[in-house]
Amino acid sequence: MGLNSVTNLNEEALLQRLRKGNKEAFQEIYWQYWDKLFMYAYNILKDKEACEDIIQEVFTDLWIRRKKTLITNLPGYLFRAVKFQTIKYIRSSEVSEKYRNRLNQVNLTSQAEEAVHAKELEKIIEDSLRQLPERCREIFYLSRFEHQSNQEIAEKLGLSIQTVKNQISKALKHIKKEVKNSTTILFLVFFQHFL
Repeated sequence: MGLNSVTNLNEEALLQRLRKGNKEAFQEIYWQYWDKLFMYAYNILKDKEACEDIIQEVFTDLWIRRKKTLITNLPGYLFRAVKFQTIKYIRSSEVSEKYRNRLNQVNLTSQAEEAVHAKELEKIIEDSLRQLPERCREIFYLSRFEHQSNQEIAEKLGLSIQTVKNQISKALKHIKKEVKNSTTILFLVFFQHFL
């Protein structure tokens, strides 16, 4: 009996032949569902080799248990089997360790990048502050690094509060201009409470 003899069979007829050990019926089921099952697993794991292994395991199990397992809904049975194998794969200690290692690498990389960005930002700000007029730089320093209020700065330097505000605004505009090509998030975090 050729493969063509099973291609037009409905699900129930295919399952009946599968239970009797008909390899052509098994192959037909395999070809009908392999891609769909693979994509289902891949959407979860994003690991081609692991997904191929899982699908292979599901079909091997289907063949081995063909006489013992009562299947009334073939796609439902196959997708549940893939889901079970996927969960089993994720829970395996080796895989859990792999995912933990990946996560640790991502965290370390992220921390290293943040440290680099912080140093870059610090240098940009220092250079920008050096370019400011002395009085403007002094006011900005008292405000942002010594956390003095506009009122305190005005009294300390004998200036009006409006002059202090104007000088801080001038300093911020200058620094923002200097770092406008910077893409670091730290810049936004650093200045968000100043604006």
